[in-house]
Amino acid sequence: MTFSEANHAELRALLAVYPEVREGRMFGHPAWFVGRRMFACVYGEGVGLKLPEAEATALMKRAGVVRFQPYGKAPMREWVQVNRKRPADYRRDRATLEAAIRYAGATPAKPPKKKAAARSVSR
Repeated sequence: MTFSEANHAELRALLAVYPEVREGRMFGHPAWFVGRRMFACVYGEGVGLKLPEAEATALMKRAGVVRFQPYGKAPMREWVQVNRKRPADYRRDRATLEAAIRYAGATPAKPPKKKAAARSVSR
């Protein structure tokens, strides 16, 4: 799946004013993080956003908002995909972007995965 370079440029400009936000990549797509927590990514012709489940569900009632299903996987309960006709239309979503930033900043980081202990083979 490719992504919209125009949407990438618009999101980059919108999110550049938030010092706690850094840009990175997730599965080859532009993504934005607070700490190690991703809250937004450009995917296909839309933008995926992570929000509290109730907020994500409420957003589903708006035009152009669907459950986020990257690579056709099962929908994620806290993620929505916002699809706008023009990249500049994402400027109307500033409050939603800020909610996603706050949510990512308030969500505790997952502890690093422990390496599996080597199993001894008894003979």
